[in-house]
Amino acid sequence: MPVSGTALLVVAWRLYRIERQTGALVVLLAAGLLFRLSAAGDWYLHEWDERYHALVAKHLIEKPFRPVLYADPVLDYDYRDWTANHVWLHKPPLALWLMALSMKLFGVNEFAARLPSVILSTVGVYLTFCTGRLLFDPAVGLIAAALQVMNGLLLDLAAGRRPTDHVDTVLLFFVSLGGYAVALDQVRPRWRAVVLIGLCTGCAYLTKSYIALLIPALWVAALVGTEQPKGALGARFLAMLALATALVVPWRIHVTSHFAPEAAWESGYVLRHLRESLEGHMSPWFSYLARIGRDFGELSYVPLLWFIASPRSRWQGAGERLLLVWLLLPLLVFSAAATKLPGYLAVSAPAIFLIVALFMCRAGAWVGDPQVTAVSRRLLVALLALLLLLPLRYTGERLLVAPSPDRDPVWAQRLRVLDACVGPGNAVLFNAKRPIEAMFYGEHPAYAAMPDAATIGRLASRGVRVVILGSSDHHEARELDRGVEILEPVPLAAGGWYPCRGEP
Repeated sequence: MPVSGTALLVVAWRLYRIERQTGALVVLLAAGLLFRLSAAGDWYLHEWDERYHALVAKHLIEKPFRPVLYADPVLDYDYRDWTANHVWLHKPPLALWLMALSMKLFGVNEFAARLPSVILSTVGVYLTFCTGRLLFDPAVGLIAAALQVMNGLLLDLAAGRRPTDHVDTVLLFFVSLGGYAVALDQVRPRWRAVVLIGLCTGCAYLTKSYIALLIPALWVAALVGTEQPKGALGARFLAMLALATALVVPWRIHVTSHFAPEAAWESGYVLRHLRESLEGHMSPWFSYLARIGRDFGELSYVPLLWFIASPRSRWQGAGERLLLVWLLLPLLVFSAAATKLPGYLAVSAPAIFLIVALFMCRAGAWVGDPQVTAVSRRLLVALLALLLLLPLRYTGERLLVAPSPDRDPVWAQRLRVLDACVGPGNAVLFNAKRPIEAMFYGEHPAYAAMPDAATIGRLASRGVRVVILGSSDHHEARELDRGVEILEPVPLAAGGWYPCRGEP
């Protein structure tokens, strides 16, 4: 798939050169889909944060308004620990609902959990093209779309390889759709664009909380300096906020009335990201600036500096103002926040692609200027080529080099058949090396710890079997051999897997 996707990029380039823009766009979307399908082809759950999102989404299939991690916690838990609690409100529900719907339709497996991200990430390429075409011209939209097709950061997020994976992918889709609606409203003000902006804002909030406010901020930025009546603008702004609120409030009422302690804790926890370095995610203030070169190409700083430093680009039109806010607002807020995760700036990715594309179109015009010297022309051509090739190198690194050679590891194969090993009836698994994954692939609660005698007695009185994963020569297992079952390592002669050496 990566090779086919790269070949399609070449085809798209040739179609673009002969001005067949529709064909180039279709080929780009096909390449983007192939890249994302390839990245999503790991047959195991990634450690952060995909395994938690996938497990909660699995439980939402049956109870869509009760997000839980441990569906039936048999041990005491701290509701403030999102990695081991019961009711799970660490992320809003929309991305998880999409994952749950996909798994309901296509079965509980890794690819079904990733399918909504693969689709929405591909559609996001089209939205970036449409936004660039509306604000500037089709050439800007096509180049930006090509950069988004092959961006390694977005591939990682759609494939679940980076925190916060599918949540950030769905968020980026709604922000991109909101940005497109803002562009529509600038070309020709209309109420349907206002409705779309409001709906996107509400959906973005139900995906990842306060960052959704970026969408109305883009609308305000695009309107600066326009001559539209203030009363009409105020009515439109209030209408979009009312629509967003109408989407958000029912969920907030539901969680605060049914899960009050968890809802209060998580609401405060979100704001603590601004002033505290949580869970060890501490980086210097310039970390996002430093990551731009890695995630978007080392030479992307050139067009970004050109765009920011030019007063004309900054204030000339609604498109420039929109891109400026789309780039700088998340960059400034996340750089100032104490907690920093590498994927946070992905929400600004379409703005970066569009700025780079705008620069490339302008530089292409400079190359054709007869007043430009031969040396300057060669330098410009080299710069334009590297602006495309450096991100493509990172794509190949993510699709061909970074993934493990074993995309269906033995431990995942074992966990898929764990329920068959345990057998029917209520059971609790202990000594599981990957308890979250064990619960995704199976139906029994799983814990990494070993049970004590009191826990064994309490579970036995409820008619629950205690199953310890591992070997019978395990010292702690020998001490607890009364009242427990030890699931021995037994590889099947036919080539299938029971839990065996290495322990799930």
